[in-house]
Amino acid sequence: MVVSAITPGPNNLMCLYLGAKSGVKGAKNFLFGSMTGLFVKMLLCGVLNLALAEWVPILVPYLKWVGAAYMVYLGFVMAKSGFTKDEESENNKQGESFMSGIFLQCLNVKSWVAALSIYSVYIIPYTTSLWAVLAASLSYLIIIILASLTWCVFGQAIHGIYQRWKLPISILMGLSLVLCAVTAIM
Repeated sequence: MVVSAITPGPNNLMCLYLGAKSGVKGAKNFLFGSMTGLFVKMLLCGVLNLALAEWVPILVPYLKWVGAAYMVYLGFVMAKSGFTKDEESENNKQGESFMSGIFLQCLNVKSWVAALSIYSVYIIPYTTSLWAVLAASLSYLIIIILASLTWCVFGQAIHGIYQRWKLPISILMGLSLVLCAVTAIM
């Protein structure tokens, strides 16, 4: 769970970007939306693991493309933000909303695979207890919150560097998210 949570992926890159751009406080709506979406996804995967295991292979190719398209969009928004002045950037809060966090989590193939793996490998073979599903969901949620906050705090720590080198950093982070999109569909 920890390796999956802390490694770079769409959610962590957005946390890094939003932390650098707006600080942890500015990223709170996205974080809350992302964590809400993840928790619902974990519960869904746990409770419906057998049905999802049957349907996910059919849905993953479509989720990959939709998720990749959304990541490319977010990468474009990141890169574009490097070209805006700070006062324009304050008015442009794309990607920072609660719904943006939920939407990214719904389309985040990395977290779907992690959620399905956690249940199909570590929980369901040993117990089908709803308490175990809830405990695994809460455990993973806590780990993801800590990982996302780590990325966000690191982003906030480089805020000064981001402000000084806003254009190249925004482009680099946008391209990193596009790279996540490309690897998601490969």
